Amino acid sequence: SALLVGVGGSGKQSLTRLAAYISRSRCFQIVLTKTYNMAALDEDIRGLYRTAGRAQSTTFLFTDSEIKDEMFLEKINTVLMTGNIPGLFAKDEVLATCGDVQPAFAKNRPNLPENNANIFNYFLEVARDNLHVVLCFSPMNKMYPIRAQKFPGLFSCPSINFFLPWPQDALVNVSVEKKADADGKLTGYIRIRSKTQGIALSLGDRITLVQRGGVGEKKANGKK
Repeated sequence: SALLVGVGGSGKQSLTRLAAYISRSRCFQIVLTKTYNMAALDEDIRGLYRTAGRAQSTTFLFTDSEIKDEMFLEKINTVLMTGNIPGLFAKDEVLATCGDVQPAFAKNRPNLPENNANIFNYFLEVARDNLHVVLCFSPMNKMYPIRAQKFPGLFSCPSINFFLPWPQDALVNVSVEKKADADGKLTGYIRIRSKTQGIALSLGDRITLVQRGGVGEKKANGKK
């Protein structure tokens, strides 16, 4: 599991989906609606466990903008710390799950008695191995330090990766590569600016000006 920390637009969700695609992991993100509540979250988590419990790699992508109730974090904190939420599955769901995974249990745990307790524990072990929780939080959120204190598992269990601003050189190089046409002329949002002798990059509503000596032609007699 992972905790990705960075401001909005730094690429946390995009990188998560790309990593999940490369690793052939099913990526899931909740669909937040006005009626979404704890019961809906429990249902989604049960679905994730059912998929991961069948040895299918599953990625649960969760952002701080989806925290409709702070108790959402209590559930995820429990998943990260123990790998199991008590009472998540009803008795009839436990029996149905045991019936589904019994052939895999018999194959992979031949020395254990085939009872519901052992089979369901096997199901949880497989689910823990295949369920990857990726949290995307912004340090600018005023609740960020409070949640770190209230839900320590969110910060101590996953690997933490801080998304820092891109270096200006990287922005320039990527933009030039993407916007250069076959003739090597710059097109799109990148333009040579002779007045500043720099490159202006327009990424959405943001403009980063990178000073570079020698870029842009000087006019005759040094006049601007």
